[in-house]
Amino acid sequence: MIAHILSIGAELTEGRVVNTNATFLAQQTQQLGIGVSRITTIGDDIQEITELLSAQKDTVVITTGGLGPTHDDITHEALYAFCHKNFDDFLEKDEWYCIIKKYAKNREISSVHAHAQLLKNPVGHAPGFYVEANGCHIFVLPGVPSEAEGMFQEEVLPLLKKMAQKYHSHTLRLSGMYESKVQKILEKIQGRSQVDISLLPQYNGVDIVVKSRNEINAFVDEARAQLQKYIYSENGSSLEETIAKLLIDQKKTIAVAESCSGGFTTHLLTNVSGSSAYLQYAVVSYSNEAKIKILGVDPQTITAHGAVSPECAREMAQGVRKVMGTDIGIATTGISGPTGATPNKPLGLVYVAYADSDHCVVRDKVIRRPRVEHKKHSAYFVLNLLWERLKK
Repeated sequence: MIAHILSIGAELTEGRVVNTNATFLAQQTQQLGIGVSRITTIGDDIQEITELLSAQKDTVVITTGGLGPTHDDITHEALYAFCHKNFDDFLEKDEWYCIIKKYAKNREISSVHAHAQLLKNPVGHAPGFYVEANGCHIFVLPGVPSEAEGMFQEEVLPLLKKMAQKYHSHTLRLSGMYESKVQKILEKIQGRSQVDISLLPQYNGVDIVVKSRNEINAFVDEARAQLQKYIYSENGSSLEETIAKLLIDQKKTIAVAESCSGGFTTHLLTNVSGSSAYLQYAVVSYSNEAKIKILGVDPQTITAHGAVSPECAREMAQGVRKVMGTDIGIATTGISGPTGATPNKPLGLVYVAYADSDHCVVRDKVIRRPRVEHKKHSAYFVLNLLWERLKK
């Protein structure tokens, strides 16, 4: 089963908006064992959209964009033209738009015609559509990322899972292990198995998607044995969700002290519902003064070693834990750039620390990324350390 992702909108072709929908959809379909043959970006051109839909050779087409009420939201019309061309008994145009208008006020409508099914929008008003024609399954989603993701998860995913059942698929999510190293390990195993492997890099590691029409258990078992220490999930859970479960199961609390990650570590932890059960306190102690006054970092530590140092990271983690009386303290400090590097401390250097009642562990890494990306990678770096300590 092969998919084509079609992103619609002049804002994309003109470079005004980053196409995050395509990335999300490609990752989601890959995890189902559905390969993506191509990702196409197209402007607001009804004829071109209709021609692309009519000429499809892929099994699945997922479009995003063009479903709103404004003049340039023309996917409704393109889909109608496609349906009217392919089905002799399709609705008249007035009926089609009457149903669309009614749907915005009534979320219970789910089927508009034998050949077209409305997809409910869980976070917005514009409905999506599902049409099957000439052996091709076409899913039409909104362009707003939150709406596209919500509709995909609630409406499209269950339908795709049924279609993909004849394929065997399994996903291993790894943290602290990156694509090139994983590839070398898997190549040795893959030579003995008839499976397809997709490696999907993430901020904290890599997802391995294994798929085949044949049985995959033997390959997955061997891959698991080789990579066990890096696998944090096989059920789709994120690293922060895995950490949340460990903290809750172990009845532990945590406090966070961030510098170079700028609050992104806390952002990730609080993305999980119920995080107040274990996350007690978080502070972005960006200045030296904040590190000293709030966290209790010794001024002499900063004078002697600098704020970006293993000594400072250690005292930040220990300090935030002591201040709040939590079981665990974690901390980040680094040089996100583009300034701040020294001959002994290169651009991108980051230290992360973990402290509990018995241990304090500090790790360092040079992350050569733009400033915003550096913040994200630093956050996942410290979360990976936290996960490693919790699973011991």
